[in-house]
Amino acid sequence: MSYSFNVTASTKDEPKARVVQEFDAIVAQQSAHAKDKAAAVANLNAVIDLLAEDESQDIRVECYGSLMWFTDENETVGATIHAGAWYVAKT
Repeated sequence: MSYSFNVTASTKDEPKARVVQEFDAIVAQQSAHAKDKAAAVANLNAVIDLLAEDESQDIRVECYGSLMWFTDENETVGATIHAGAWYVAKT
């Protein structure tokens, strides 16, 4: 079970809130991802916090990940979480 999303925002706080909204939508469609939501959100917040302050640009955030199991989604046998954040020209 996998997911991916990206958001663009103008401040560091804005993508943090939108990431939670995106993940809520993923969990609504793929309930197994309730299991990795906290880890993914924490990872994204940490990456966003690494960025220097630059109000002249927007912030682009991307996240993708997956959970793996054989026959029972409650028995996770593998997981990936990728988080990226970088500045882009304001739109």
